[in-house]
Amino acid sequence: MNKQIYGNCFMEAAFGKQPFTGHPHLYGGEPNRYFQEFLTRQEPGSLLLPLEGSGCNAIYAAKMGWQVDAFTNSGEAIRKALQNAMEAGVSLRYFQSSAAAFNPVKSYDAIALVFAHLPPGDRKALHGKLVAALNKGGHLLVVGFARKQLAYQTGGPEDSNLLYTTKMLLDDFADLTIERCENLLVQLENGPCHQGRAAIMVMEASR
Repeated sequence: MNKQIYGNCFMEAAFGKQPFTGHPHLYGGEPNRYFQEFLTRQEPGSLLLPLEGSGCNAIYAAKMGWQVDAFTNSGEAIRKALQNAMEAGVSLRYFQSSAAAFNPVKSYDAIALVFAHLPPGDRKALHGKLVAALNKGGHLLVVGFARKQLAYQTGGPEDSNLLYTTKMLLDDFADLTIERCENLLVQLENGPCHQGRAAIMVMEASR
């Protein structure tokens, strides 16, 4: 299977607090394809976007009528996201937090985790918090690089512990109803840092 995909603008774990300077869209300037498809199957409501980066997915969702909360650990990413949102005529609630420090204070109708790669302990803790923050009847999306991505070298972490496997996602989200969990081979067109064929995983689940 060979599909074109647009990804998130920032991956916290893979690149740390990398400054958002130089090229304006190092990891793509368009919302993720699977995220767009995910939203089309639901009525707009409350949405959480963890580790969202400079806001391409958040702004897209806000334009679609979603009430968007997002967080990342980069103050510069937040500044750019809010500036882009203002230029787009939408509003976001965007706050600064690492994955480890994040604690949801409300629940959401939808949650999407797009190209956010974390060390195993932080990943399991965040995934548990996301499950707890999902409303009854709510939906969750995870899109990220699969462990097979190491063979392609077209982006993402070089540490296999930061990459997704089917078992990892099924275990982390065992308390939800898994509706889809697929390994896909896609064509990345995500700015200068993500170009070429890549191995990703897409998981959807609901409460």
